[in-house]
Amino acid sequence: MREGWGLTEQQLAAAGAAASLVAVGAGSIAVRQSGLPQWWPWGPQVVVTDGLGAVDWLWPTTLWMVALVALVAAWLLLVRRARAGLVTAVGVALVAALWAVPFVLGPPLASRDVFSYAAYGQIAAEGLDPYEVGPGVLPTTPLTAAVDPLWEDTPSVYGPGFLAVVEVTARLAGDDYHATVLLLRLVALVGLGLAGLGVADIARSRGHDPAVAVALVLANPVTLVHLVSGAHNEALMVGLLATGVAAAVRGRWLAGIALTTLGATVKFPALVAAGFIAIWQARATTGAGGRARVVLGGAGVSLALLAGVGIVTGHGFDWLTTLDDGIDVFSYLSITSLLGALVSAPGLVQGLGLAAAAALTVRWLVQDDADPGHLGAALLAIALLGPVVHPHYLVWGGVLLAATATPTRMRWVVAPIVVATFAVLPAAVGPDLADQPVSGLVVACLVVVAAMAVTSRAVLDGSTHGMDATVDVDDLAGHSG
Repeated sequence: MREGWGLTEQQLAAAGAAASLVAVGAGSIAVRQSGLPQWWPWGPQVVVTDGLGAVDWLWPTTLWMVALVALVAAWLLLVRRARAGLVTAVGVALVAALWAVPFVLGPPLASRDVFSYAAYGQIAAEGLDPYEVGPGVLPTTPLTAAVDPLWEDTPSVYGPGFLAVVEVTARLAGDDYHATVLLLRLVALVGLGLAGLGVADIARSRGHDPAVAVALVLANPVTLVHLVSGAHNEALMVGLLATGVAAAVRGRWLAGIALTTLGATVKFPALVAAGFIAIWQARATTGAGGRARVVLGGAGVSLALLAGVGIVTGHGFDWLTTLDDGIDVFSYLSITSLLGALVSAPGLVQGLGLAAAAALTVRWLVQDDADPGHLGAALLAIALLGPVVHPHYLVWGGVLLAATATPTRMRWVVAPIVVATFAVLPAAVGPDLADQPVSGLVVACLVVVAAMAVTSRAVLDGSTHGMDATVDVDDLAGHSG
């Protein structure tokens, strides 16, 4: 089979852009039929008060799924071309940018979290404490009415750094629905730009092709649908995470700890990276005293930044008290929540999942190297074994696995993304598997098996070049690099 299945880079870029355009078009219809605020200035506003009926959601959702299949195929072929050395990192970034354009211009798809972000920004702008009250305290506007009812009374679970960002967007955009979403997407695009630069730098430092890393991170459907269209704050978090790890592997470990700590003020999981960087540097330092100074110095930098951001924003450490809010919501994408529902012991199984994630994190932390892939594996374990899992959680560890992409690691980047791409409806409302955990588990298992088979053939087989052509002995079990 020829690389790229006979498609030129221009044809592949056009095919992915067409798939993105169709996905956004179909998703826009589903959003309009769901009763969420009108996005496009044309077409009637359809308000549905009793949920989506089969006729309402079936055909646009089917078209959405078909478009996503085409987008996944285009992405897999782009990764394949990158592995074969047929496209540069800059070329990949340009293709990803083209594919992202429809998602930048269209309505928020597959999630309503962007409206919660906007609401928390308005709460802060009004002088209230987002860690004490939820979006329900705000007057009803098209923007606040779009907040998922699950979170109307839930305080913010995000860091003070991100609250400062959304407060600025709230002051700039006010109640303007379109302006608010576009400003938050601009923040996400800045984060993705940082992520692209970071993973390319990490890949070069580890002897891998940066084009492969950029293709895996920036052009994948979860990035386009959830981080670009949905404007999730993971984009900013992983941007700071990737640039921080890149600085650390280049020897600037204090800068790395500072950047990853700033990422934690957006979303807490990035703080795991600061701990990894400190241990990497301590291991490379001679003498017990020197190692102690590194660990204490790293901890001091993190604490100083956390305190400083808390003081400047006026939120202190209040955000640490709300981190577990919302974990009692059933998440059908969570392995531990599904298994817990099956055995009627959700708390026990979720606790075991968190313990397993902690044990795996410690194992990869004590490996005798400074491999960003081990950090990526730890973050992926934390995401997948947690009580609540959303598709965009995959990017926590995916960016670092992508930057150190051996064939085994590529499977742990590509297969979950293929599965997660189809896990959420475009309007984030309507029929889903949440009330059918047994069926959901069966379907998820079947999709995982199919995804592994497809990705193995489409991406991992065939000729490669550079480091990717070597025998893969660096698996996620923790072999030293």
